[in-house]
Amino acid sequence: MELKLHMKGRPGPEPPDMIQLECYTDADFGGDKNVRKSVSGMVIKMNRMIVGWQCTKQGVVALSMAKAGFVAAVCGGQERLGREELLTKIGLRVQLPLTL
Repeated sequence: MELKLHMKGRPGPEPPDMIQLECYTDADFGGDKNVRKSVSGMVIKMNRMIVGWQCTKQGVVALSMAKAGFVAAVCGGQERLGREELLTKIGLRVQLPLTL
């Protein structure tokens, strides 16, 4: 709450009433030929600006492209929900539904 009050007291444009969070994910299928693990990629956007990204090797061996994409989507959803919780705790409103 203190951060929001601090932001309101600063000169410049007012923060938007609603924060829009978007998460884009993708995965390759078995990109690492030695261990057959896929690589997940994710980009988090807040009000159309990139605020985070991640590219990691998946912890499991996916047996299809659909499963590799699902693992990437789950990881992206977890990251998006964590950011939503943080923004809510400091008093900002997040637009629903989730864009994934």
